[in-house]
Amino acid sequence: MEDIIKKFKSDKKNNNSYLVSRKIYKNIILLSNTDTSKQMINGFSKIFDIPNNVLKTKYRKLIHDSFDYNTSKFSNKIFIFYIFLETVKSLVLFLILFFSKKNDDKKKYDFIINGIGDKRSYERYEKLIEKFSSSLVISNIELNKKSNGVNFLKLRKYQRINEKAIKGKKMTLFFLFIAIYIKSLCKNFNYIYFYNILFYSIIKNFSIFYNNRAKYFMEDRFYNTCSIRNYYFKKFGGKVTTTPQKNIVETCISFFVDTDTFFSLADEKFSIKRLREFGGRVDRSYPIGSFFLEHDWYRKKKDLKKVRKNDILITGLNPNTWLHLNNLNFENHELISRKWIKDISKLYPKLKVMVKHHANLKQNEYEKKFFYGSNIITKIKPNSNNYSYGYIFKSEIIFSFASTTILEAISMGKQGFFIDPGNGSKNFFYKLNNLKDIRIKSFADFKNLIEKSLFYKNKKKFNKDKYCLKSDKVSNRVFNYYKKIK
Repeated sequence: MEDIIKKFKSDKKNNNSYLVSRKIYKNIILLSNTDTSKQMINGFSKIFDIPNNVLKTKYRKLIHDSFDYNTSKFSNKIFIFYIFLETVKSLVLFLILFFSKKNDDKKKYDFIINGIGDKRSYERYEKLIEKFSSSLVISNIELNKKSNGVNFLKLRKYQRINEKAIKGKKMTLFFLFIAIYIKSLCKNFNYIYFYNILFYSIIKNFSIFYNNRAKYFMEDRFYNTCSIRNYYFKKFGGKVTTTPQKNIVETCISFFVDTDTFFSLADEKFSIKRLREFGGRVDRSYPIGSFFLEHDWYRKKKDLKKVRKNDILITGLNPNTWLHLNNLNFENHELISRKWIKDISKLYPKLKVMVKHHANLKQNEYEKKFFYGSNIITKIKPNSNNYSYGYIFKSEIIFSFASTTILEAISMGKQGFFIDPGNGSKNFFYKLNNLKDIRIKSFADFKNLIEKSLFYKNKKKFNKDKYCLKSDKVSNRVFNYYKKIK
């Protein structure tokens, strides 16, 4: 089985990107069910008294994270010649055990939020955080924020381990390591790579949540959830784990999500079905709207003086793993959708057309060359504190390849649609039936829609809540949800 995984390569020529993702999923399941995988999972389960299914979900997510979408293969890290580097890491981990510290100081909070990566992320949740008497913000960076009742925990590369996490377990952990090491050599496969990550995740999360306890937990991004982290949060008294929807549940970021409650953008049940279909443990979904829209539009003072008014706005999408899932995705995004935009600007040169990218996009020189000679403006840095929402507000009709801003735009009362040539973006939209009426599959449909909307003022009427709830009260909805949990 290990040889099959090492030789596996997803088919970029397959035009059905959803099926490409399913093939990757099936290979992950196969690897997670090998004898050595079972031995490792069962070993950790017995040593730390963690349910087998918790470890298996984490393990499968790690396998997925080792898949390289650029090469369409699993990373070389799983090959046996990397085992020597992983052995050094193992030695470092065992060395950390000898520097573990006894710490019985148990801090209690109402709310813990994890995964805050920058100042803007913190500010997005600040209104919610400050509703609680006491909160803990866990981050990989120094936030330098001061607020009453809010504490901050900066994670280090190697977190100090609580002695209780490994008390009486050192030898059995070492024996398990030896057993998996021998099996790795026999199978010519680097299982130690996964051993190390699982091991550290267990002892790190035990240590964090043994000393920091709360009623409610939120992970900033649903695709970064961790079943081990959630297990220890609840083991030490937590009531519920949650995560908000930031993106459309595109297949590449929907593998093995773990949470009690998925705070969805809209009142729909298709997203949770997608997450479960790709191995997720998601007990329920609850619609709240968009934290981004609440913070950048409804909470901030409108800053629109420098924002140009546009007839047509195209909101950008960061070129992540989905772009390399198959050749069709690349062709549709990089060439065909841009050609539609360029062609419409040539047909109607008096229309003001802008492509507005996320502020974190590094460069768009290729796009500038593509649109050279047209009246299309491409922009990365916003001229507004309201970010893309200011541009949405001052545009007549908004399109995107697959950005969540389309759903948010509809909730703002705007005309919003997805450019989906030939209905090819199946990794984004297949089975998400609430979105099928806003997908534009041909240039003829694209052209007709623009003419109806801009020239004949024939606007499409939306059931807004099936796309995204009005987002002026997102923090209130979440807080009230928590308070109902006994």
